[in-house]
Amino acid sequence: MIVESVVRVILHCSRCNTPFVDDYDGDDRPILWDQAELEKAFSDDLAAGFREGFEDVQGWIRLDDRVLCHDCWEYTEDGDQRTEKAPLPAVDAAKVTRAQARYEHRTREVTAHGRPPAEMSLADLLTILDDVRAHVAAGDSWEGSLEYLIPEEPGEGKDFAVRAGYRIGNTMGQGGFRLIEGEAS
Repeated sequence: MIVESVVRVILHCSRCNTPFVDDYDGDDRPILWDQAELEKAFSDDLAAGFREGFEDVQGWIRLDDRVLCHDCWEYTEDGDQRTEKAPLPAVDAAKVTRAQARYEHRTREVTAHGRPPAEMSLADLLTILDDVRAHVAAGDSWEGSLEYLIPEEPGEGKDFAVRAGYRIGNTMGQGGFRLIEGEAS
């Protein structure tokens, strides 16, 4: 069986960082979008959007390479053009930029590996290393990989960000595969 990862993202306003929430279902949870849905809903070809019968998605629009929530855009005085509202104060704009840079890093990381790494303590990492070593020494694991990094927000028992996958049970035949990764976000 061939499995292909599908990355879904929470869409945030490029100006104020508000997440897109479906106004119609009333549960105030952000929607998870895949790339095809984003391209269809927020096409950079406005004429295509008008042909499909929409020029915005619940008040959200695309202007050039930015997607804006209903609070961050307005029509020009003549009513013909849509434009982004005045920039946020510098302090707020810097916060938005930092937050969105983290989203981009996380998306690249999940796209490359499937899921984010598991955050764990030093003791947990040493337990995994001991387990890998024991299986390899016993001839029970013939392949695998282990990656450990400093987590984005270390502390409180989160000393390492770990992603590992290694075969086990090879002495009994085909065996299995032990996978260590974080929760899907």
